[in-house]
Amino acid sequence: MVDAVTSPVWPAEKKLLVWSKSAPDFPSGSPAILAELLRHAPPGHVRVVAEDSPLRRQMDIAYPIRRLNIRRMSWPFPRGARVIPWARLLAAFPMTAIGLREVLSFQPSAILTIYFDDAWMISSLLVSLITGTPLIVYVHDPYLENVRASSSMRLKLMKPVEKSIMRQAQILTLYESLSRHYHELYQVSPSVIPHLVTKKRLSWTPPGGKPPLVIGFAGSIYANNLRQMKDLAGICGNNENIHLRIFTPTKKEELLKAGISGERISVMFADNQDKLLAELNKCHLLYLPLDSEGGEGLTRLNLKVVLPTKAVDYLLAGPPALVHAPSDYEVFRFFQTTGSALLLDADSSETLEQRLNRYLDSGIPGIPEHHLLAALDHFSSGKVLEKFFTVLRNASPSPRHSIRSSLTRSHAT
Repeated sequence: MVDAVTSPVWPAEKKLLVWSKSAPDFPSGSPAILAELLRHAPPGHVRVVAEDSPLRRQMDIAYPIRRLNIRRMSWPFPRGARVIPWARLLAAFPMTAIGLREVLSFQPSAILTIYFDDAWMISSLLVSLITGTPLIVYVHDPYLENVRASSSMRLKLMKPVEKSIMRQAQILTLYESLSRHYHELYQVSPSVIPHLVTKKRLSWTPPGGKPPLVIGFAGSIYANNLRQMKDLAGICGNNENIHLRIFTPTKKEELLKAGISGERISVMFADNQDKLLAELNKCHLLYLPLDSEGGEGLTRLNLKVVLPTKAVDYLLAGPPALVHAPSDYEVFRFFQTTGSALLLDADSSETLEQRLNRYLDSGIPGIPEHHLLAALDHFSSGKVLEKFFTVLRNASPSPRHSIRSSLTRSHAT
């Protein structure tokens, strides 16, 4: 959804070094959000350093991406699965050396890091402290809650790191709920930079005639939605009139192992957003579940404060969405407030099955188009870009640091 007025312009004097575990072309929510912001940078104003991955979306990229093999840097041996997470921490030090060279050669106005990986967080903080380059941290999930759910030792290590980052960096959050969370924890005042939408909502005509009811799901399947997706797969297996189409980077073998398979379930990977939206547009109902209790590596707070990026894809795709989450979650509150989705806060698979059967018998309730457009306006490109560019304009080196200028002078000589 492109604004009718002239779109804000990237500050001409500002260059950005993006320091992120996932490259903008990685097929996941956070990289997609990052890619939309960087798409508005003029040539020569952005450089990306990211972790290498064989999974890539098809997209036009107008800036260089340096891809690091962190596994080889941290633990090049074929065995040692238990050691790898801790070895990754050691990679923060050679990554810092790489970051220092990037700052010297590119001379960025700021470093932007997506906030969710230990090694990338530590190295971005060190590079910022050594060079005095302003650090901008873009928070998409409550990081310490992830750590708390996975390892008490990691929590002890990373808690002071987070405190240092909160003192050093300009904090951006993806949602208002995350902004409130970090304000309560650290008395900081984050800027809210939501998902940027530049596309128009696809037209969609409700299907006529008889079943099947075709349900679409987009995104990764893991602890935040695994239980509900297994329940939905079971419902499909028991009802020949309900079909499920899954668009995910998650491998079919992993889904099969998790019990998500069947003759009425199709799985595919859409390698760009246009293709994904076109496929979702063919469905009758889109499913957006979030677990009520968290799961492996997740706490309930992780899920309570997020608005999944698939929410925007669903608003753009056309068919109505069924949001299946507790009523105190941010995703439930957003769609309830905007009146832009069907809602289900009951937790049992029986209740989900009853709801889907009701849709089969009586049809899927319509959602007023003006509600959907109002919800999309929250992600208006002009509003989001102006907020982001204001952050870039305000980024300036800290007067407390003189090491960067010393390094620059020696580099010049």
